[in-house]
Amino acid sequence: MDNPQSISPRWASVDAFRGFVIARMLVGRPLLQAIQSLPHETVPSAVLSQFHHSPWHGLTWVDFSFSGFVMIMGLSVRLSLKRFKDTAVRAYFGKVIVRSVSLFFLGFLLNGGFSEPWPNIRLCGVLQRIGLCYFAVAMIYRWTDVKQRSICLGCVLLGYWALLALVPVPGHSAGDFSFGGNLAAWVDAKLLPGRLFFGTWDPEGILTTVPAIGSGIVGLLWGDLLHSSRTMQEKAGWLAGVGLLAINLGYAWDVVFPINKPLWTSSFVCVTSGIGSLLLAFFIWTAEVCSWKRLLFPFIVTGRNLLIAYAMVQLLPLHEFSLRLTGGDVSILLGPVGPFLTAAVEILLIWGVLYFLYRNQISVRL
Repeated sequence: MDNPQSISPRWASVDAFRGFVIARMLVGRPLLQAIQSLPHETVPSAVLSQFHHSPWHGLTWVDFSFSGFVMIMGLSVRLSLKRFKDTAVRAYFGKVIVRSVSLFFLGFLLNGGFSEPWPNIRLCGVLQRIGLCYFAVAMIYRWTDVKQRSICLGCVLLGYWALLALVPVPGHSAGDFSFGGNLAAWVDAKLLPGRLFFGTWDPEGILTTVPAIGSGIVGLLWGDLLHSSRTMQEKAGWLAGVGLLAINLGYAWDVVFPINKPLWTSSFVCVTSGIGSLLLAFFIWTAEVCSWKRLLFPFIVTGRNLLIAYAMVQLLPLHEFSLRLTGGDVSILLGPVGPFLTAAVEILLIWGVLYFLYRNQISVRL
């Protein structure tokens, strides 16, 4: 049997999984711009839809990405805080709160920070939610065991379903999962200050953060499995089996509680957790069981500095810089291929920076 202590503290499979999740932003955005430059209906609508969020109910590749980030955060809690779990409560709490606040504030700055006057400042966002979920999951990790975490996950998902299904919103009936009639929207409209993403409520708002914590607990449970005494084959098998079960449960739940990313419904948590489990099982089997790490090398490089990759996509004018190399007469000469060359240069610019950090063993984390 594999001894967890004998495995490198830096799991290639986990880095590859991180890299695969962020690849949606690194590849998806420039590739979408290139595809949209093609004549109408050149690319089937079913393929093109995967580059956009679902209009409301449903699930696309883009919808999975954010859930993947939150699950990775939960996994990171288990991998990075293990050595601090038995420290004094004050020291543990201090470390967790610093990291949570740092993530929240970084997300706030990426959203524009104080560039607009109040109340046009948006407090919510991707990193803000990850920061809040990090704090909650870290607290759960400190004071629970594996069984209690599993029970906590079930209570979160069932409790959130009960709230949205049974508590009526003024002017709407209970169980209204429409854009304007759901309980999460009503709570945000009443309690959340500042600018809201949808105008009347925010997809990263108050109530929807509760089931997002459930996604973080899933990642925490992944970490428990990775640190168990099971063989690597068994770990991959467990992840694959539970992943298939979660996907089927989510689609069965979809009948009464639709899969919906803005509402972060419990069925959405199940399906995305199942997909994430299958992906992690694949990367563990490839990297840790078969030792085919070279096949995953581009993802490993990207996953080593997830935060830097995210910040580069958010802050840098990568498309404009790529056009300096591939625009103008070059683009005219290449015709339909031009936008795809621009997309390739944009992707390589990001990956090149990440590769430089990787080669120099630089890992930036909060």
